[in-house]
Order: sequence, then structure tokens, then C-alpha cells
Amino acid sequence: MRKNLLSGYAALTFFILALTITTLSITHSPSGALLADITQANTEEIFDVQVFEPNGTLTSITGMEGDDFETSDFGIAASACATVGTGGTITIPTTLVDDIETLTEGADCITFGADSITLDCAGHKIIGYNGTGIGVIVTGRTGITIKNCEILNFENGIKSTTALSGSRLTNNTIHNNSDWGTSLNVLITHNLINRSQYFENGWSCANVSGCSGGGIFIQLNSQNNTITLNNITNNTVYGILFNNAHHNTISVNNITKNNWNANGIGFSAQGSSIINLAYNNTFENHTIAVEALSSSHNQ
Repeated sequence: MRKNLLSGYAALTFFILALTITTLSITHSPSGALLADITQANTEEIFDVQVFEPNGTLTSITGMEGDDFETSDFGIAASACATVGTGGTITIPTTLVDDIETLTEGADCITFGADSITLDCAGHKIIGYNGTGIGVIVTGRTGITIKNCEILNFENGIKSTTALSGSRLTNNTIHNNSDWGTSLNVLITHNLINRSQYFENGWSCANVSGCSGGGIFIQLNSQNNTITLNNITNNTVYGILFNNAHHNTISVNNITKNNWNANGIGFSAQGSSIINLAYNNTFENHTIAVEALSSSHNQ
């Protein structure tokens, strides 16, 4: 029998009924998935497997030698970020089977440890602790996808400190993060942010003079990124902020009511941001809808 596992459950206890086990090993398959291989020593072809989760839940399933089972067949659900991938770092395509959360203040949740892979939350939540830590870290990655995620209660929902390229952040709901919903810094190129909801981010800046925070922040020699078909609403100071960002496109977004501090700005291009294109967006209920500070040739 071959049983596919989330890596966080490699320590689960397996009980095989009416069988003699000759081998039980957990290894990586060619695709990178964790496998538990169980070989029977007698001639029985049908067996029952009982799985005890760490919380004491018992689930049974019946199968035949050679069957493949998914973790979801056993109803096993990740609840802590460290149960995803290896201690929260993913290197293969990963789909969540339940909500996950950090358990301590300042802790990050998921880190991309490889290029060209997808995190599909399948509508599940990634939940932070008291507005601290990072929900998903994508620093230095190429060709990754984050989709169908709800990310909340971190300092930053998604963050790269440098060199994210050719990646897609799509169909996500990112809200109630204390600083930025998505913060992408230094050499951010050829990425797509689309069909997502950004709201009530930047709450640590509420009523704090000179503070910045909000929906999406892209800065420092970052170019050729596209932000389109998003709802960016009710964030604290900024809907979208560019700082030293060039040749980016903002189109067909609903950018409204980003004005918690009563000085909200829908879209701001700052720090020598040049030749950015914004069109067919809706800007409503801001102190300043669009501004350009020390920037030029934007339209």
C-alpha cells in the first residue's frame, strides 16, 4: 500500500489490521510527494488502515495493496503552518486541505523554497498572530503562483524582499494585515496580481501621522508588473503605492475608500517612478485619488 502524506504528518502512527508489515518507510517520490510504503508479508489482498492524528482522532480506510490514498481520504487537516511542507517551507506544488495558522507572535507561515511551483489554498485561510509575521514569503523566486488563498492578521500578507519575477498572485483575499496586504521590494519584475480582494490592510497606521500601509506596495527598481481586475478597498492610507517603480500597468481595478486616516490615496507614484500606465480604474472616496511625487511620465 502507498499512502500520500502532507509532510507535517510524517510522524503519524499507522496500524495495519490483519497484516504482517515487513517494511514501513517514508521517502520522497520522483514528484517530491511524501510516501509511506507498506509491504505485506502474507497473502491477504484487502486490509484496513487506521490513522491516529496527534489530536487523537481515529480514521479508518479499507484498500488493496498498491492503492494510492490522498491525505484527504483520511480527513487529515493541517492546522499549524509548520505542518505544511518542511516546517512551513514548500518545494513542491502544495494544496491546503484546511485553514492553517501561526501559533506565536512574530512567526511567519509559508515560505516558497523553490521556483515554478504553486500554492493553492483551495479557499482556505492562512491566519497570522496579532498582526505580526509574514503570511507567505516569496523572496527570490521565479515563476511561482499563489491562488485561492485568504491571508489575514499578519504584518504583511505576501512579501518579497528582493527579486520576485514571472509570478502570479491570483484570486486571493488579503485583508486585516497590520502593514501591507502585499509588499514587493527590489527588482520585482514581470509579475501579475489579479482577480483579488484587498481590504482593511494597514490597520497599524490608523490615526498615526506619517505612517504608510495599505493594499499593494511595489518599490525599488521594480518594473513590468501588472495589477488588474482587483478590488482594493477600505485600506488605511494607500490602495497602491509605487516607489522607484517603472513601466508597470494598473488597469480595471476598483480602488475605493482607502481612507482610514482621512488622508487616503488611491494610487501614489513616488521616488522617481516613471512611465507607469493606469487606465480604466475606478477611484472613489479618497482624499487624493492619484498622485505623483518626484515622478514623471506616468499616465
